[in-house]
Amino acid sequence: MLDLKKILHEDASIIVSGSTGFIGFNFVDFILSNSKIKVYAYREKEINIANNFRLVELKKYKNFSLINNETIKIINKPIKLVINFASYGVDLRQKDTSMMLEGNINFSLKMIDIAKKFNAKYIHTSSCYEYNDSKNKIKEETLPEPKSLYGAFKAATSIIVEHVCLHKKIDFVILYLFGVYGPNESGEKILPDLFNTLTKKNNIELTDGNQIRDYTFITDIVKAYLLIGFNKNKKSKYNVCSSQEISIKDFITKFAQIGNFDSSLLKFGVKKMNENNFKKVIGDNSNISEEFGWQASVSFEEGMQLVIDDFKRKINV
Repeated sequence: MLDLKKILHEDASIIVSGSTGFIGFNFVDFILSNSKIKVYAYREKEINIANNFRLVELKKYKNFSLINNETIKIINKPIKLVINFASYGVDLRQKDTSMMLEGNINFSLKMIDIAKKFNAKYIHTSSCYEYNDSKNKIKEETLPEPKSLYGAFKAATSIIVEHVCLHKKIDFVILYLFGVYGPNESGEKILPDLFNTLTKKNNIELTDGNQIRDYTFITDIVKAYLLIGFNKNKKSKYNVCSSQEISIKDFITKFAQIGNFDSSLLKFGVKKMNENNFKKVIGDNSNISEEFGWQASVSFEEGMQLVIDDFKRKINV
């Protein structure tokens, strides 16, 4: 089995969609910064123009190329891997059902066709929002029970991806992500919102924070994709998560403490959570751990410090 060091020395080319999203950008940036792997970022149209600042960063690398449904035709290199990070609806403001269909199901079918065209392995990115509350750790075999519009479309997409890939005899893997945090996050996500509000010494209204979640630092997520993408896999589905539980309240409080922010500004219990209000969602990562030796290795203390340093660096640029 190839370890991470050997993977980063591979002479390979891959195609990635969703390169301007939080997870996709971190994945591509990590590869471009640490290897000579050629990355083709597939993009058809603008979905979130606010993320285009990330595209500017990626274009600085020589081994990065932006492609679309026309320019992909001129690629004459073997493609090792096709990864779909793109989706529509993870931002709670995205509620257009036609875009849900196009950005999840239809777009995934296009990425599958690209993998088929290049005879490449296909990795589909799915979500813990496909599931419901569970007292026990969620396994890959757990049946989907979405409780949100986004979760319903993600669950439907995963089922379709699995059966289309089996029908077309495509080598595929579906990775289920739970909570992911790290540098380069933006928009109205919890950590950038916390940092921006607390830096201004303003109160921030929050839910009671009693929900239990499973958070993993982005670099650990990136490494999991590389290990699974460049090695043969025994299973077609893997949970990529820490399998460690933490309440949202403790997660937020820890962030404030590490950043030396005034914790009295955290107003827990003021805000109601109307969507994705699961009591407990923790993944079982035993399959990826046993097969690939992968573990979430970055502690909250280390990870949150890296996030805070990244936020500070950006406001001082």
